[in-house]
Amino acid sequence: MKKVIISLVSLSFLCFSCAQSTTSPTVLTQSTGGGTANAPTATPTVTSTPTLVPISSGTPPPIPVNTSLPVPTPSSPTPAGAFPVAFVNNTHGAYADNQIYIFMVGMDAKGEWCWVTKDGVMTPINGTDANAPGHLSYNGVNYPNYSFTVADAGAINVPTFITGGRIYISLGSPLYIPVSGSGSSNGWVAPNPVSPTDPNYNTVFDWYEFTYVNVAANPSVAATYPNGVHFGGNTTQVDMFGLPMSVRLIQKETSYDQSVGIDTTEWTRAQIFAAYEGFVNPAFLSLVLPNKARIVAPGKALASGLSGSYSTYLDSTISAAWSYYQTHTLNLTGGAVGGQIYTGSVDPVSQKFTFYYYAYSGATKQGPFYISLPSTEDVFAGNGNLATIDPATQADGSSPPDGWIELALEAQFCAALNRGVFTNGSEWSTPDLYYPSSTPHNDYAEFWHTLSGSGLAYGFCYDDVNAQSSVQILPNDDPPDNVIVTIGD
Repeated sequence: MKKVIISLVSLSFLCFSCAQSTTSPTVLTQSTGGGTANAPTATPTVTSTPTLVPISSGTPPPIPVNTSLPVPTPSSPTPAGAFPVAFVNNTHGAYADNQIYIFMVGMDAKGEWCWVTKDGVMTPINGTDANAPGHLSYNGVNYPNYSFTVADAGAINVPTFITGGRIYISLGSPLYIPVSGSGSSNGWVAPNPVSPTDPNYNTVFDWYEFTYVNVAANPSVAATYPNGVHFGGNTTQVDMFGLPMSVRLIQKETSYDQSVGIDTTEWTRAQIFAAYEGFVNPAFLSLVLPNKARIVAPGKALASGLSGSYSTYLDSTISAAWSYYQTHTLNLTGGAVGGQIYTGSVDPVSQKFTFYYYAYSGATKQGPFYISLPSTEDVFAGNGNLATIDPATQADGSSPPDGWIELALEAQFCAALNRGVFTNGSEWSTPDLYYPSSTPHNDYAEFWHTLSGSGLAYGFCYDDVNAQSSVQILPNDDPPDNVIVTIGD
């Protein structure tokens, strides 16, 4: 039996974007009817159409700092431990500041969901807010008015404790957010990007995800967060793409200055949609919504019950890979799981990928761990057989627990299958070899890596495997000096 060896550079099974996307309650929907996406008030002014070079031909350059765009500052001094977030309108004249809406949400130290006001105040969500003075209404249903515009506040101070945070940006309309309950049992419902009956279906929107806990400013949480939570955030296309944006994160004391996302000076929404339609395999074209409000991720579409030619796009590739590893051995090594050596192959009878690990070369093997044959949906969405602890796996309380190891292995499998390198073990940790034209893969994810600064994007939920995602994490729990969100159209 032949051996295929890869380096297990990253064996984490819980990506930041996946973790964020599971925090909201089940989506509620309201009747809205048809229509088209909110149109800009003016045609965007751009100079030329950029050239899109496949990422397999080389890593895209970083996003340059556009010094011609003024960066707003908060109207009041930033409190100790807090940090400013600035919103820069780079829609090329398509939307005025009073047409760009911001909805910021996250959980406070009490475990309550809160919305953040234009003055930077964490305010607990309450079901009665839907009928409060100034509330929003759509199709006869009332919603809270939690948004402010860039004209209202071009920058705000974000509090010292916020977990599961999201900054939603919508163009031309505020978001209609169902809310319920109060206190620690309160909740909110994220917009459903694929449902025509969602009140936000025709609204162009997108979001940035982040978490931050400054323990010096919150001593009451020191037992839970002894080292605080370093600011971590990311742009994401795990669920969908709505509008181009970039986020520049700055912390002067550590010389951290990094931008992620899409260069809004170079790309408009119209150019991105046209580029996508000319880039991907025809199987991925139906992911563009008829109203052009967004491009939906194949994993999100499948998990939402939508189908298309993408539904089985990887089935034959996955089956061929499973057959390949009936006669080949996959070996994984790396410090992320304590330096153990993992080796496995597919059992021809059970059709399960069966792994064992060795603490060191020549040691007694431990295991087994099982991964069942995944479907195309499992790969695109990171669920099913690629997010499951097999019943046969012994949960013996070892360190690390067997179930954790199995899930971590599944994250690696998910990444390799999305990137089209599953049967080429030496390529699992080589980004320049991802998305080969010779092997079917996730064209949707490939497109965002090709388009994004430095080739970093969250095109699927385990895109953080081998550090290919757009995650930004500061080296300490001190606040950022600035988070600059540049908004395009």
